[in-house]
Amino acid sequence: MSTIKHLAEEVNASLKAALPTQRKTQRDKLSLAIAAAFEARTGNTAEIANLLPLETKRSDMRYQWLSRLLANEHIEPDEVMSPFAKQSLKEACQHGERIILSIDQSSIANRHSLLMVSVRYGERALPVLWCVSPGKGNMAFADYQERLLDQVRTCLPEKAQVLILGDRFYGTVDMIRYCQKAGWHYRLRLKSTLLVYTGSESTTTGEIARRARQKRKRGIYFKEPIFITDQLVSTYLGVLHESGHKEAWIIAMDVPASSYSVRDYGLRWSIENWFSDFKTRGFNLEKSQLNYPDRLSRLILIISLAIHWAARTGRMDSLENPLPLERAAQQNPDNDSIFRRAARRVISWFKRGIRLLLYKAQCLEPLPMLYDRTTPL
Repeated sequence: MSTIKHLAEEVNASLKAALPTQRKTQRDKLSLAIAAAFEARTGNTAEIANLLPLETKRSDMRYQWLSRLLANEHIEPDEVMSPFAKQSLKEACQHGERIILSIDQSSIANRHSLLMVSVRYGERALPVLWCVSPGKGNMAFADYQERLLDQVRTCLPEKAQVLILGDRFYGTVDMIRYCQKAGWHYRLRLKSTLLVYTGSESTTTGEIARRARQKRKRGIYFKEPIFITDQLVSTYLGVLHESGHKEAWIIAMDVPASSYSVRDYGLRWSIENWFSDFKTRGFNLEKSQLNYPDRLSRLILIISLAIHWAARTGRMDSLENPLPLERAAQQNPDNDSIFRRAARRVISWFKRGIRLLLYKAQCLEPLPMLYDRTTPL
């Protein structure tokens, strides 16, 4: 039995458990594609097709098989991804932690825009749901509210606390209102041109940051709500400008501002690492050469499930077979311990999971689960 077939068997069993009503033909084909992408570690559809264990020696037939799969309108990425997203979100708050979501957008080969919501999983981010649109322009709030944010809310565990992070494009009145209505905590970076009313004057966010620099203050923190005056939306505001940085962080938040609450925004960088793994440092999605957004979205589904499997496997192995640094971190549970910080820097659940899965598949050993079939979500 080949490595890919062995990987595909576990993927098939996990898809069957997660999506019991899915058609068998779809499940079988998705399983082979996910296993081949895992082995290839690339978004190049030709390279993935060459690794498919099909009963043909013609590479063009393999490529046509994969192309038909990516064009299959009956495979809905949101529907397939939903149980795996719920699993990761549940694990992210299993000990009462706050779920940390990030929203960000990236350009794929200058042809498509990928807008992704991810969940912080250890020191990295895992994809939850996404949408793809043609072109490089940013999506308007109305375009992704129903397609993305409302769908994410259906995947969240009941009574879970959520903190969502977003850069300057998402620091808008519409996004702040949505978070307040949904009961989400938020740290959203604002543009420097926004007009605000602080309770004593009308000014701009950029002017507040400029005054902080003039007075050589590292930050200005509002303990009372300010108003974004174009639509009178109330929010707290914190401005932090650390030495060595060209621009200040101007952060809208749901709690009275402090240096600590502003620094929560730094947790957003986990999604940047994820985009890097998804693209240049990992699966090289830009090599896909796909021109249709729906086909690219299905390829992202295939790669996302492979990433979930690798990260989940690496996490499980770190708990069951901890390395010396991890063992020291477990014995010193303080979040600021030197052992925990060192372990976070040198150990990647993603890369660890890939190596372990490929090794077990080559040795035909039982594989860790992609989906926890014993715990209903």
